[in-house]
Amino acid sequence: MTGSLWLAARQWEPVTLNHEKWRTTNRFNKMNKATACLFALAAAILLTGCQSPLNVTLNHAAQTGDTAQVQQMLDKGADVNKEVLPYSFTPLMCAAWYGNTNVVELLLSKGVNINAQNKMGWTALMEAAFAGRTECVKVLLAHNAGLDKRNDRNQTALDLARAGGQPKVARLIEAASQTGGASATQPSDPSTLPLPAESAAPF
Repeated sequence: MTGSLWLAARQWEPVTLNHEKWRTTNRFNKMNKATACLFALAAAILLTGCQSPLNVTLNHAAQTGDTAQVQQMLDKGADVNKEVLPYSFTPLMCAAWYGNTNVVELLLSKGVNINAQNKMGWTALMEAAFAGRTECVKVLLAHNAGLDKRNDRNQTALDLARAGGQPKVARLIEAASQTGGASATQPSDPSTLPLPAESAAPF
């Protein structure tokens, strides 16, 4: 009888061990997921905690074209030139990328740095040129946006207009360079023309 019980126990031992292994693995997976969530939360806190909520809201308003909210944030003390993490986009870059001409004009009237560059070296004019925001490009050119600025892949706004398939914008920039703007009619080294892997879009 004792021998039979011992055999039965040995037969159930793998099942018991496997069950315990599953429970341990399951607990480990849950811990990994919880740890990942904590890291993501910590990163979000670090990214937003070290910058003004006013400027985060200002960038969002510039992105959505909410001119009234842009003015409201500026009235409350938001910095018109403040870069917002993680890609260091200014309100002007956001407005230019999304083609919000009214916001672009408002920000320019507030003394924004028209030639500010983000972490990838893009200016507001580059954003508008690549995205084909013709009206924004016109406004930026009228305010003497730098045509000779280059991003971290040695591309000018003209290069990006061409790379983005925006011939109308390219012609505008070429015309501006021929009427007193900084020279940008000669394309850069062709090897630099492919766009970086990261999206140029602010969000």
